[in-house]
Amino acid sequence: MNITEDFLQFMKKEIIPAQNANPSHITLVGQKLIRNPKSFGYFKRYGCIWTVNEDTYYETLMLAHKTIENNENDDPFIVKPTRENKNLSLKLREDLKDYLNNSYEYLYIYLEAKS
Repeated sequence: MNITEDFLQFMKKEIIPAQNANPSHITLVGQKLIRNPKSFGYFKRYGCIWTVNEDTYYETLMLAHKTIENNENDDPFIVKPTRENKNLSLKLREDLKDYLNNSYEYLYIYLEAKS
């Protein structure tokens, strides 16, 4: 498991090159509906290791990335329990969702481990 030190580095090393290689893809692997999505990659944040599932939309990750790049103290994420309360997930702040083209954020980032 290759773990990137933070979200910005994860975007620069993993996400942006993947999107540049496949500009027509909406999700990290190009398919909208994935029955059993796998992990695309890992990064550290809030003293934890987070996994980004391959069905996450590029648009949402790019918005989070842009938010941090514009102001490193502007955190685009909130930590929320999953629907089943079995794990924690990172979700986009409510005020940022208005900038998405979709009514849903399609952000699938889950707690992998505490680092």
